[in-house]
Amino acid sequence: MKKDDLYIAILKYGKEHLQEGVTSEDLIKFLEHKKYEYQYDGYMFKGIFLDVFRKPTGTVGGRNLCFMKMEAYFQLLEYEELKEARQSSKTATWIAIVAIIISAGLAFASIILGLVQIFKG
Repeated sequence: MKKDDLYIAILKYGKEHLQEGVTSEDLIKFLEHKKYEYQYDGYMFKGIFLDVFRKPTGTVGGRNLCFMKMEAYFQLLEYEELKEARQSSKTATWIAIVAIIISAGLAFASIILGLVQIFKG
């Protein structure tokens, strides 16, 4: 199975922890566990983190919890719908190909049977 893009993986992690919130440390542990190779102390990671999660508004149990932004949640929903639509499109294409092959086979069989009847009679 193909590994998701880093941004999509972060969005999915945020969705999984929508109610309880996350810390950047929790997210880094998750990404390392999933074997994403990325510089987690870099500007890009911080930018993605702040794009997906709101800045912490306080601490809970000594942890600065961040919660997923609604825009990010809807981005993930759109991505999942697009992925599902692509899969449905592939399935529909294969069904159409099979239907065309069956139709062509039946048309060919009809022609052959017609020719057989002509030459018999």
